[in-house]
Amino acid sequence: MHTLTLKDFRSYDRQIISFNGRLNLITGANGSGKTNILEALSFFAPGKGLRSASLASVGRQGGDHEGDTWQLQLCFSGPTGPLDFITRLEAGKRVVYCNEVRLKSQLALSQWVSMNWLTPSLHHAWHQKSYRRTYFDRLVFTFFPSYGMLLQEYSKLLQERILLCEKPNHPWHQTVEALMAEKAVHIFAYRQQSLSLLEEKLKTLGGLFPCPSLDMVGDFEIIMGQEQAKHVLQERWAQQRMQDFAGRRTNMGPHITSFVVSHPNGWELPYCSTGEQKSLLLSLTMAWAQASKSIHESEFHFLLLDDVMAHLDGPHRRQLYDLLESLKTFVWITVPEPLEDFSPNHHFVVEKKGGVSEVRSLY
Repeated sequence: MHTLTLKDFRSYDRQIISFNGRLNLITGANGSGKTNILEALSFFAPGKGLRSASLASVGRQGGDHEGDTWQLQLCFSGPTGPLDFITRLEAGKRVVYCNEVRLKSQLALSQWVSMNWLTPSLHHAWHQKSYRRTYFDRLVFTFFPSYGMLLQEYSKLLQERILLCEKPNHPWHQTVEALMAEKAVHIFAYRQQSLSLLEEKLKTLGGLFPCPSLDMVGDFEIIMGQEQAKHVLQERWAQQRMQDFAGRRTNMGPHITSFVVSHPNGWELPYCSTGEQKSLLLSLTMAWAQASKSIHESEFHFLLLDDVMAHLDGPHRRQLYDLLESLKTFVWITVPEPLEDFSPNHHFVVEKKGGVSEVRSLY
């Protein structure tokens, strides 16, 4: 049996949720606090969770609650013994503990847990190139945990390069740009491996869900297709110094890349119908779940699906149920009402009383 404990988090005072099955359904009225449970789970992945909210805003407000006393705990009963994760605010920063030992970084969570989610806001934000790239980078990180540190190191070098803008001929520029090129080549390699993994699993889905084409597009990718790409990158950055320094931003590199998902009919995801967008994102999400489990069999994998049944007809829903039941992943689904023809391992009902959410388990 595994447990999730929420303390002073969003609309919850103190709530313990026990589960041991893979398929977990959460039902309840709008605004009752269903998505808050998914958000709590998403905090056991690096970052700001599925809502990208500020850390102070996720705590309960009012009365004796100041918003910074929240704590989340996720306990697993694993084959090698218990794993007890705790995350909370300390001195304004989110910290994570594993079996009472503080982890050096949130990135360390990837040793045990991988997490992905699909929310109603995702297809609305897909118009933003930066959002698409961040989404894809999160998938790459779940496949290759060292990718997270690689991105951090590259980002620091970007900042160092711009800080040197007042000294355009300083010899340190060449050193920084050489290091950037080295990191960029590795970033490209990880991304290409991830695209291959996803495309391989997408081909196996079959049925009603479309098989989208995936690509990374930008000047950086064009350069990476050339011989001596690392040297070409350094030359391009050297040529663009004055322009970049004027805008205080490096205008070419893997941080500018666009992640493109296209329907088999040729349309990119943002320009598809709402139903097509949902189907494409579900295809991509299912492919991630299968690929992630195939790479890291011993990890605890979570797939969080918030109100994903909207815009899906009966046949698509039934195929989605079959796909979810085939996954060796902890799946958490929120919907207002129970689903027909779907048999979860656990069914939780959320109700809000006096502004506080409470969860009861039907089975």
